[in-house]
Amino acid sequence: MTIDSHHHLWQLSQPLNYRWLEAPLMAPIKRDFLPADLAPLLKATGIEKTVVVQTQHDLTENRWALALAEQHEFIAGVVGWVDLASPDCERQLLEFKDQPKFVGVRHVTQDEPDDDFIIREDVLRGLGVLDKQGVPFDLLFFARHLRHAPVVAARLPNLKLVLDHCAKPRIKHGEIDAWKRERAAAAKFPNLYCKISGLITEADWNTWRIADL
Repeated sequence: MTIDSHHHLWQLSQPLNYRWLEAPLMAPIKRDFLPADLAPLLKATGIEKTVVVQTQHDLTENRWALALAEQHEFIAGVVGWVDLASPDCERQLLEFKDQPKFVGVRHVTQDEPDDDFIIREDVLRGLGVLDKQGVPFDLLFFARHLRHAPVVAARLPNLKLVLDHCAKPRIKHGEIDAWKRERAAAAKFPNLYCKISGLITEADWNTWRIADL
């Protein structure tokens, strides 16, 4: 079975924050993207199942995506969001945990103004809640955050961690030496996995070659 393990869906009429689509660069995709848009592409490429991944720090998106997953058999899972820094984290998680297509949690760590967000004690406590409940966590990092992956993996050795997009190495700028070292350090932890994805977006969009990746 071939699974697309990471894609997004959005509907502009939803009461969610779609400001990330306001940038001029995003104009070609500033419209609804829903399962009906995806289904013919899956058929054409032989992909049988998919995993929807959050874009919002909002429980409303979890509910919306899970409802879509129930309506579309090809959606095998939803990686949602809970507020890791909140004392209410576990209650939020328990709303979704037992839904069969809820498969993980992600936070858009790369957009946090504090580069050390993921190793703050309140956030680590929230990650401990995921560990307790057996829910994996996606690490959405820029390359500068990759140094934190071993810290989290060591602190919570039973928590399954998934590094999204290889921590976004700075391919376009040719700045990958530090990323290579930190990737090697992260690779020593058996509870840390990596999605080999999103590399084209880190290359020069107009001139990239396969060799760049």
